[in-house]
Amino acid sequence: MSDATQHPSSAFLPRIPRLGALLLRLRFRGEGGEALIGDLLEEHHHLVTADGESVRARSWFRRQVVASLMARSGRTGDHLKGRLQAEAAGMNESPGAPGPKRRFGFEDFRLDLFRATRIFRRRPLLATVTIITLAVGIGANTLIFSIFSDIFIKPLPYRDSEQLVSVYRIEERVTGLDPSVERLAGLYAVPYALYRDWQELGVHFSEIGAFGGTTLTLTGAGEAEQIRGMLTTSGVFGALGIEPRLGRRFLPEDDEPGADPAIVLSNRSWQRRFGGDENIIGRSVSLGGVAYTVVGVMPDGFYFPSGREEFWATFSDDQKSSDYRPGGYLQTIARLRPGINLPTAQSQMDGVAAHLGEVYPSESEHGVRLVPRLALTVTSGRGQMLLFLGAAGIVLLIACANIAGLLLVRAMERRRELAVRVALGASQGRIISQVMTESLFLSLTGGVVGFVAAIVGLKPFLAAIPGGLPRAAEITVDFKILLLAVGISLLTALLTGLIPALRSSRSAFDEAAALGSTTSTGGRRDSRTQAVLVTVQVALAFTLLTTTGLLARSYLRLTQVDLGFETDDLLVARVTLPDPYRATDEAQTRFFTEAIAEVRALPGVEGVAVSSQFPYVGGTYSPPAAIEIPDGLVEVAIPRLSVSRDFFQIMDLSILSGRGFTPDDNQDGPAVAVVNETLARRAWPDSTNPLGTSALGARIQIPGDTDPIWITVVGITEDFRFWHEGPVWPLYFMPYTQDTVYFYTFVVRTGVDPSSLIGPLRDAISSLDRDLPVAPSLLVDRMRTTPALIGVRFGAIALGLLATIAGLLALMGIYGMLAFTISRQTREIGIRIALGARLRQIVRGVVARGLTLAGIGLLAGLFLTILVGSLLRSALFEVSPTDPVTLGA
Repeated sequence: MSDATQHPSSAFLPRIPRLGALLLRLRFRGEGGEALIGDLLEEHHHLVTADGESVRARSWFRRQVVASLMARSGRTGDHLKGRLQAEAAGMNESPGAPGPKRRFGFEDFRLDLFRATRIFRRRPLLATVTIITLAVGIGANTLIFSIFSDIFIKPLPYRDSEQLVSVYRIEERVTGLDPSVERLAGLYAVPYALYRDWQELGVHFSEIGAFGGTTLTLTGAGEAEQIRGMLTTSGVFGALGIEPRLGRRFLPEDDEPGADPAIVLSNRSWQRRFGGDENIIGRSVSLGGVAYTVVGVMPDGFYFPSGREEFWATFSDDQKSSDYRPGGYLQTIARLRPGINLPTAQSQMDGVAAHLGEVYPSESEHGVRLVPRLALTVTSGRGQMLLFLGAAGIVLLIACANIAGLLLVRAMERRRELAVRVALGASQGRIISQVMTESLFLSLTGGVVGFVAAIVGLKPFLAAIPGGLPRAAEITVDFKILLLAVGISLLTALLTGLIPALRSSRSAFDEAAALGSTTSTGGRRDSRTQAVLVTVQVALAFTLLTTTGLLARSYLRLTQVDLGFETDDLLVARVTLPDPYRATDEAQTRFFTEAIAEVRALPGVEGVAVSSQFPYVGGTYSPPAAIEIPDGLVEVAIPRLSVSRDFFQIMDLSILSGRGFTPDDNQDGPAVAVVNETLARRAWPDSTNPLGTSALGARIQIPGDTDPIWITVVGITEDFRFWHEGPVWPLYFMPYTQDTVYFYTFVVRTGVDPSSLIGPLRDAISSLDRDLPVAPSLLVDRMRTTPALIGVRFGAIALGLLATIAGLLALMGIYGMLAFTISRQTREIGIRIALGARLRQIVRGVVARGLTLAGIGLLAGLFLTILVGSLLRSALFEVSPTDPVTLGA
């Protein structure tokens, strides 16, 4: 401050005696003098405001100047303590007249705020570091908690979403040979026939609808494209209660057999594929070779069930009239009638299940389960978001401990200034108020910066999460994020300011009693307080660093898993046939047989095969089946792969016993299967042969159109993994000429760079049908982008960033604590050196203190890591939460 009268708050402070201000400025130089002058100005303003008589206020100011000069020039000990007690008893009375104490009010807060801004303008580096540190912690917590709230707490974006439930078939019995091959009790999809029964008998549902995912080829609107959508009944839109932006939703008559196929488009597909044509209603669209009439367009932002659907279409007549009950492929959504709660509806549906079990014997083994729709929508992503939320919370706690330590050091540096304020009559409450206001100023400023960072970082953060998050389209920046940032900022102000405020007020009174002496009190207490704060920082940082290390080791373990086959020179392409090819099994088999021949003729192709399921390309399909063992039939739910006869050769899988498939294994021959080693060992163990050769000749039963089909096991092949994570699954294979489906993955092994065959492979398959979309890719590229690998890698990177910040903050805390301790011991160290102590001994003592604090923090962090280790177990792969390598590193 260049002039005592040019105080930052001079715009609202009265003029004061210039001579007194000049004497204070000349006598008290430096930061303490600036603070003293500013405090006297503020107190002078209070007095003027109280009685409006500037003459008496000026007289008070002169007395305070004289008292301050005398205090700094030798008034010490009991004399000053007595003055302190006297002034404390009559603090803030109007000059010259006794009266009640002036209570703390808005004016005091405003003055404390000006004092805070004045202090941090003099220390811009301290203010900047503190604000940035807090902004990181507050911004991360604001961002992640707001995402968590929108996903897992906010109601679904449908009318009265708390009334929405999903209805599932359940199987109460648990049978099987082993958890990996048994049909476990749980929630199962339903057949269309069962859905019709529930629609008729579910009296507590105002609406119930069925839906199932599908991928169809869109033609006639530009380039052919496979798009994802849903087959739905009218009850789906009725339950959701959302009306289209154009046209209408499905009506009950659309569910009747014989009704014209109808389709409702998403707003995204309407804009992207049809240019937002307002006249789209009534137009015919070709999907999968079937003409659908567009009856509606949903509003922007609508999604069901995942946000990736481009359309919703009606079921085919065959599906609507099907009486098939053994297996299911549909999910349901229902709306409870007003006044009906979940237990009541569950009880009524239990009665429905019992009734259906009497009418249809196949239903006697099944029950029914109602599940709130929100619980199903947000099943994925909760663990990862909780992990991020916990990590962000740890960073905020470390930041708070660090800032509390900085403010404590700052308060100790200002103890003389605060002591003079006490000598001038400031109460303990006013000292606490000042320090807490400074903390509040820093926290709110950091909160504003963090809030802006949360807004800017929201979309990039969501885009970076592999596989996305459920309800991602609903996550927005709104007023609640601002309230959340303010709330976190206020909490941070309390956490960072409380300890320094209490210690400052106590030290100020101790220091006031010792003004003029050569000693200072409270040093040991201050050092202990800082040591505790540093230990907390190290412990929390260690926990976060350990978590990052465990995820990193999980990722490494995942990438090192042996899949059981060579992946580097494999090219894959998923092909789904449209409806015209699905008329007969012969038509489907003919297409894929011709496509295999076209691809095999390409230069550089060493072999080609097709498989209905393939690692990292298509999901697994586990249709109902039963294994024949000496004790009878055992129901199982294990994947069945429909493959061409060259599949085992292309995959370099040896036939361990028996044989593979031959040209004679066609539709006219007996049904045969090859099982993998895992299934052979578990289902047909042989005490004389570990491989389980007794599997040869065993039978597997699968449902047929009319009667069950019996399949004879003719071979046993080596195991391979579908995914990096998890155990090797039991599998059985059937020749695609006996188990024809309309979707296959082409698996091409090349003798050249596989990327050079992407175009030729696409052209070879498309030559059979130009409207058939084909998108070949390298298998290794698909593996790198699998959700499991990306999820663990992203988690490790995101947590690693937070852990790095936490580690740096902890290092700053140790450095600040040691620097503070050394600054308090400068005189002592000088005396020790004068008495003959070597510099090496001094340095050793300082380093030993730092290592001691770090060691205590690491031990505390180890204990904390063990406590929270169980929460990490589900996110780790082949790594223990107490992995000694990670903890040691």
